[in-house]
This record gives sequence, C-alpha cells and structure tokens, in this order.
Amino acid sequence: GAIDAILYYTDADADGHGDPASPTRACAHPAGTAYSPDDCDDTEPLAWTGAAERCDGVDNNCDGVTDLDAVDKVVQFKDLDGDTRGDPSTSALRCPGDPAWVSNSDDCDDGEVLAWTGATELCDGVDNDCDAITDDDAVDKTTYFIDSDLDRYGADDSSGDACPTSAGDAPAGYSVADGDCDDSDDAVHPAADEVWYDGVDQDCMEDSDYDQDGDGLDAWQYGGRDCDDADPAVGDDSCGGLSPETAMQSCWAIHEFDAALPSGLYWIDPDGDGDTTDAWQAHCDMSRDGGGWTLVMANNAAVRLTDVPTWVEAVGEINVLGGSFSSTLSGFDLWVGVAEWGEIGDASRWEVGTSPSSITYRAYYTLALDPAASYAITLSGESVPPGNTSPNFLPYHQGMRLSTDDADHDDYGGDCGSNYGGGPWWFKSCWTCSLWGADATSGGYWNGSYYSWAAIWLR
Repeated sequence: GAIDAILYYTDADADGHGDPASPTRACAHPAGTAYSPDDCDDTEPLAWTGAAERCDGVDNNCDGVTDLDAVDKVVQFKDLDGDTRGDPSTSALRCPGDPAWVSNSDDCDDGEVLAWTGATELCDGVDNDCDAITDDDAVDKTTYFIDSDLDRYGADDSSGDACPTSAGDAPAGYSVADGDCDDSDDAVHPAADEVWYDGVDQDCMEDSDYDQDGDGLDAWQYGGRDCDDADPAVGDDSCGGLSPETAMQSCWAIHEFDAALPSGLYWIDPDGDGDTTDAWQAHCDMSRDGGGWTLVMANNAAVRLTDVPTWVEAVGEINVLGGSFSSTLSGFDLWVGVAEWGEIGDASRWEVGTSPSSITYRAYYTLALDPAASYAITLSGESVPPGNTSPNFLPYHQGMRLSTDDADHDDYGGDCGSNYGGGPWWFKSCWTCSLWGADATSGGYWNGSYYSWAAIWLR
C-alpha cells in the first residue's frame, strides 16, 4: 500500500468515533470509518471514551455503570406513598424515570397517598390538604339539617354542611330529616309519641294538644267544647249537664265547659267513669266565688226536716230531706252522700244567712273525709273573709267521725244523732257548730246564733 495511506477505524455506529480494535489504512476516507480510535462501544452511537455521562439509560463514558455520573441529573424527591408528590425532606440528584422519586416536593404526608400540599379536601377521613384538620373544608360535604338535641331530626330553618359517617349516615348533630319543632328537646320530633294535654306538641303535627280525637274541638277540661275527646263523634252538644246523658263530673266541670251557664240544676257524675247511668241532679252555683260550686248540704229552717237519712243513705245516696228539690234553693233540705264529696272537689264553702240570697257569714276550707274512719272530717286552710266570723267548727269537731240517727260515732255517752234529730253530722259531745241546728226547724247554728239558711258547697 501507499506509504502515505492514513489509518482509519471502523465506526459501525456512525458516532464519529472508531473502534480501536478494527483499524484499516486507506488513501481516501472509507465509508463507515472514523479517524478517532476512542469508541469504547461501537454498537452504541451515544457511547465513546470520554463522552459525558447523561441520563439516557446508556453507559456513555463506558465506565461500566449506566448514568452514574450523568451531567444532566436533576433534584428529585422521594415518593413513598406513590401519589406522584415528593417528600421535601428527602431529596437527591437523580436521573428521572424512577417512580419512587419525583420532581415536585409538595407531599405534606408521604405516608398517605390521598394527602399532599394543595390537595382538595374530601370527605374521606384524611387530612388531604395537610392543614391539620380532617375533612374540615371538604368540597363534597352533604347539606344536612342541624340536630342540636340529637334526636335524629333537624329544625326546618337550620341547615349545615358536614361529611357523612363511614357508614354513610349523618354525623352526630346533623340529620337528613327535618320537621323538628323544638330542637332543644330530644323528646319532641315528628316520630315521637304525642302526650296529650301537657301543652307540648311532641310529634310536631302543629295541631292542638287538647284535641286528641282530632275533631277540631279542644277537650272541655282545657277550655274547649269537646265533651269526649277520645271520640270524634262526640262534640259540644253532648255535655253541659243538661240531661243525664250529658252529665259531667261536677258543677266546676260544667262551669269550665261553659262559663256563661247560669246557676241552677245540672246533671253530674262525680265518679267520671263515662257511665252516666248513675248521674244525679245537682244544684250548681255558677256565679259566686268564681262559679262551679256543687251544693252538698242545705238546711232551710222554713222547710221541715221530714226524712232523716240512715247511715247507708248518708254515705251513698242523694237525700232530699224535706221540701221539693228544684232550682229554688229555699224550697228543700239536702244531704248528698259523703261518698260523692271527695270526687266533687276538696274546696269547701260553708255559709249561713237569712236566705240563700242573703248570706250573713261564710268561711272556706280544704275539706277531707276518711272513708276508712267513718268519714272522719279534716278541715284545713281556714279562710274567713273580712267582716265574717268563723263557725267555730274546728276547735271542737276536727277529726270527728260522721254520725247519723242509726250510727253513733260521737264521744257522748248518749247519742247526739238521735238527740238532735237532724241530718248527719260530725258530733263530739255533742256540738259547738251544726248547720242542722238543734232540731228540724231551728236553722243552722253558727258561732252562737241560728240562721234560716245554712249550706255547704264543694268545688
């Protein structure tokens, strides 16, 4: 060959660097050769001796380690939870491509794949945006009704956004249901059982608490005109005491039903059991002292006491002892069996005067009778209006048992009931006060004097 032929090296990968193990001489530059014999890997165009190592997956400088000292490495951050956000506290210069390392450093919790700085807060039980409060400003909150009393019902006009529980339910303090008319009371809500006549609308139906049968009329006991609030077929024409069938428990009940009713005769049924077959006609005072007083004892001196009741009658029957029972108070004597008294009421009014319309003295007591002790009487809370005198009953008769002509329960050696021939009374030995007086025509005795009219009323 020519003495001036040039040495060339095979350049199979056409990277401008030849394979030192494959030389050839030629006068002209042969195709597929290179002048420089520094190609350490003639099969890789990106690798030759002295090449700069780069992040390309090639051992560019043929040092036996790929990308180890690459000049184009970048700062990357460890991503342990695989959310493509790196931990700012764990960084290194690395070639991109390793999924365990990422270029951003905004992972505020590298142990939670759903949390990173700037993440949207969701209702998932995770502090997504790393503000140290879980689910606080979640964008997918549900609108619930606020349930302050925790009865599972919220108020109509009070709502708020909250995250549901893990089971999908409303959290404590919230409810999917509204209609709670009192969100401060857990016994009041649309599913509650209504307790009638207590002034509370437990079931939030917004109906009257005094109209149990729903007929639009409140019960008479609570100022309405429904005579039987358990039966919608019974309205305001079925009570008022104008007949046995419309009897009410007492004169006070009738007065409460209709305060405009005048004094006079009404049918009452003190046991209040709804069965009016045992109702009886009473005289009701609907005007004095607030009205609603039932007459249980009356003594008119002008009416001769003709029928003295036995013990059985004095306890259990309505006894017209003289005259004729009517709306005219001055025309009869009366004793209502004491078994009825306690069911009529315990407020009592005792009075005497020259006539039923002209009262001289009156006194008021709370009255109690003990059936187990022959209806022994206890009066308390004596109230004597100004200008009146006490009947002088308490000091002597308090605690005495009831006596009749045939039942002697007094403390006298003889028989007060027979001796004084009047109606039943609480004799001792024998009396300092008796509204029957000394005999059948003497009139009521009150603090030393006899009066033509004497009566006891209950309410």
